[in-house]
Amino acid sequence: MKTAKIVVLYFVTMGISLSGIYGQQHFTLYDELPCIQSSVKPEFREDFPDWAKMLYTCPVNFFALEKAYQNSEEKKFNTKSAITRYYKIWRKCVQSFVDKMVKSCFRK
Repeated sequence: MKTAKIVVLYFVTMGISLSGIYGQQHFTLYDELPCIQSSVKPEFREDFPDWAKMLYTCPVNFFALEKAYQNSEEKKFNTKSAITRYYKIWRKCVQSFVDKMVKSCFRK
């Protein structure tokens, strides 16, 4: 009986530990940029639009993500949600790095 309690306690503890690990996977390297507020990034959901799912991948093609958002219903109808708010924060931050990269590529 005592052994059964220990085994159950072990599996409960492991389950809680693993759920904490998997709960943090929604952050990417981009979320470590100083101008990104990763605390406002919503948990990943399967029902997110394709452009929003791109925010959870690394590396991400900035221009493809921007095009997908510009063509989205969220943009057309000016939908306000946690993921659109995070996208606007992310875009503002990453855009400055993209601009620097593009300028450095075209310098002579």
